[in-house]
Amino acid sequence: MAAALGRDFTYALLAAATPLPEAHLQTELATLIEADLLIPAAADGQMRYMFRHALIQEAAYAALPRRTRQAHHRRIAQTYTDRFPELVKEQPEIAAHHFAQAGMQMEAAELWLHAGDRAAARGATQEAHVFFTRALATLDPADHERRWRAVAARCRAVPARRSGR
Repeated sequence: MAAALGRDFTYALLAAATPLPEAHLQTELATLIEADLLIPAAADGQMRYMFRHALIQEAAYAALPRRTRQAHHRRIAQTYTDRFPELVKEQPEIAAHHFAQAGMQMEAAELWLHAGDRAAARGATQEAHVFFTRALATLDPADHERRWRAVAARCRAVPARRSGR
């Protein structure tokens, strides 16, 4: 589960997303720390963990069967929306990534759109373009023509805002 969360994650998120009992989770984390694979740190009043190196996280993730990865991402995405809605509101791209990896394309697209809107509103046009493009790539144009057109219009609008047109 930790590898699907990414290189850096909070204990609160891992504990909320994993089906493991807390005692077992604590034991597993201690084993990873003792093996020098995870680095624990407290930040902003929360316990955080980081894989010692990105390649360690990537190797652990790649070792998971595809279905297991999808199931982990589904649990993580649902955990974000159910338990951390303020984080989803402020950083929708994080949950969008997990929904996309879980194969939940409609949910991912909605969050990519929200992330693009937020980025465009703060003038981060390149970032907005990336998020809108991800939303566009996530949607099936044949099934979601109206949404596809809305995303395409937003993608065209971002470069126009940047150039001042």
